[in-house]
Amino acid sequence: MPSKGRYAQFLCFIIINSSEIQDSARQRGVDAVPTQARCRILVIGKTGVGKSSLIHDAFGVRTVLASNGRPGKANIDTEHISEQDNKFVLHDSKGFEPGDEDNVRIVRDFIQRRSHMEALGDRLHAIWLCFEIPRAGGRLMEKGMQDFLQLKRDGKLGEIPVVVVFTKYDKFMDRVDRTLNDFDLHGLSDHDVKDLVKQRTDAELHDICTQPLKKLPGSDIPYAMVSTKETHRETIAHLIQITLKSTSASTLRARRVR
Repeated sequence: MPSKGRYAQFLCFIIINSSEIQDSARQRGVDAVPTQARCRILVIGKTGVGKSSLIHDAFGVRTVLASNGRPGKANIDTEHISEQDNKFVLHDSKGFEPGDEDNVRIVRDFIQRRSHMEALGDRLHAIWLCFEIPRAGGRLMEKGMQDFLQLKRDGKLGEIPVVVVFTKYDKFMDRVDRTLNDFDLHGLSDHDVKDLVKQRTDAELHDICTQPLKKLPGSDIPYAMVSTKETHRETIAHLIQITLKSTSASTLRARRVR
């Protein structure tokens, strides 16, 4: 697991140097992917979901995201470059509001345009759809996001992998912790209490996130629960692993099509 502050460098390195990416380059007549090639990820999410904390704290992208300002001001073509590794580039898009067909079109066109670029460093390697973990009974995602996943399932977004990122895992765990009563805690050590909170958190997340996600278009979409807190560093490492696995799988699928 990389140390905190080195996630961007680590993710960029493993994507660019993965055997699948290198083999794909050779299929196109390139001996190897150049070491200066960039790792490029599109991050989609509404203001307030924790997207900024994720990319600022974990991946070293300090630029203020356009989508955190006034609605409609995000420029998806703007490159946000990590201070950890200048080969790690993020593109930002606001979430899809109900009836906001323009932004769906902008994102779709951006993805399609990037997927046809020749240079590996100009292509998208992954898309992160960011959502705050909802409260029990809350809505998992808006219709616009469901429509976006439908585009993915219909093949209109190409082979670029999509990963759903559920944010603020630590805050959700804190809420679960506060629901424990004296009967739940009786006779438990501090370690046992932590295990109980983790078990109940995972069980609730299965009900309010995992199961509803499986009912949506593209139900095989990978996902990760994340927190930028130091005590939950393993969640960012898991997101990296999921992203790499999805990137490798999409590259293999694209090679079969060719």
